[in-house]
Amino acid sequence: MNNWRAMADETSRGEDTRDTRDTRGAFVSSVPSVSSPLTVLRAWSEEFRALEPCRPNEGFSMGRWQTLYDCSFWLLENHGRQLARDGWTTSDVFGVLPQKERWGGLVDRLGDCRDLTLDPECARWASSIYGEREFHRGTWPDLEAWWEVRK
Repeated sequence: MNNWRAMADETSRGEDTRDTRDTRGAFVSSVPSVSSPLTVLRAWSEEFRALEPCRPNEGFSMGRWQTLYDCSFWLLENHGRQLARDGWTTSDVFGVLPQKERWGGLVDRLGDCRDLTLDPECARWASSIYGEREFHRGTWPDLEAWWEVRK
């Protein structure tokens, strides 16, 4: 096995025991499983496409549901690739605290605002109500995506 592609092929066929040594005794470091940005973006898009914009889940008002839907659509279209590439999680982007509006992830906090600046760790925007705002990636790691919340 002379290259990484052959090693990957062997692993996918189930012949590798996933230990830290290959068959020649060379050390192969353990690498954590991380989803590719394209996989993350596809998963977000698939979840979003399955939603009914005019059928809120139980516990959501029509207004909040449509605001979350509209903001998610805008964010996926305009910044989805960057968010996925920079390592933002579903919780960071689409998470909500059902009982506290605008306390969840980026979509919940943005609401109707479309003036957004992103970097790998932080999103910044100006709100007409709250002024300059920012949200740091990883702030709420255990939030459930708004479309999964059922009351």
